[in-house]
Amino acid sequence: MTVEAVGETNSPQGPAHAGWYPDPWHEASERWFDGTAWTGFVNSPARDPSRYPGGRDPGSRRAATWSPAKRISVAVVAILVVAIGAIFAVMLVFMVSAMIDCGNGNCL
Repeated sequence: MTVEAVGETNSPQGPAHAGWYPDPWHEASERWFDGTAWTGFVNSPARDPSRYPGGRDPGSRRAATWSPAKRISVAVVAILVVAIGAIFAVMLVFMVSAMIDCGNGNCL
C-alpha cells in the first residue's frame, strides 16, 4: 500500500488507540488515527496490474518496453528526418546565396 497525505481532519470520533483503521470518509481504504484525532495520512491499495488489459496498469509510470526491431526503426526514421532537414537547410543557404549574388550582378 502507498501512503499519501490528504489534509488533517478531526471528526468523526475515532477509536481508542492509534493505528490504521477503515477510512470513515471512504476517501481511501484506511486512515491513520493518532490516538486523539484522524490525520491526513491514508493508505491507498496498490494497483493490481492483472485487472487491466495486457496486464499493465494504464496509470503506472513504467516506461514502455520496445522490441529491438522497433527501436532500430525509430532510430532510422529519426536519422532520415535529420538528414533530410540538413539537406534542405544546405539547399536554402545556396539558394539565398545565389539570389544575393544575382542581385549584385553575378548571375549565372
